[in-house]
Amino acid sequence: MSLFLKRFMVAAVAVFLLDSSLDAKEAILKKTHHRAITDPEVYIPLREEMTHMEMKFVDIQIMAAEDKIDFKAVQKALDQMETASKKIRAVNPSDTLTEPLQKLSDQIDGLQRNAKGKDRTALKGNLDLLFETCFKCHQAHAPLM
Repeated sequence: MSLFLKRFMVAAVAVFLLDSSLDAKEAILKKTHHRAITDPEVYIPLREEMTHMEMKFVDIQIMAAEDKIDFKAVQKALDQMETASKKIRAVNPSDTLTEPLQKLSDQIDGLQRNAKGKDRTALKGNLDLLFETCFKCHQAHAPLM
């Protein structure tokens, strides 16, 4: 099994466990009354955009593993990730995701530079960093998402 698939499975399990922890959700809701869970007008578009971003990330991971990378397709997927990031920022009612989303956006910009420069090694390394950013954010905020 590839390292990517192992990481993806670990992340999926971690998000599932965090997301399914009712005690954690209840504790956070009592503290923050976070609208991302309680308000469908926020929750539904937030989940849709995060799912879209996740799908684009997986697309890029798959493209980066190819012998010949289609860097234009990678750039297009990164553009779509950046658009999703902006939509998440627009719909997110809480300041808790502001800093992580800015970090994500900065990393997407770096990946765009890697794709434009056709730098396979940097692209793969920065994809790993982006994965860590996503994972850490979900680990910290999954009950809020």
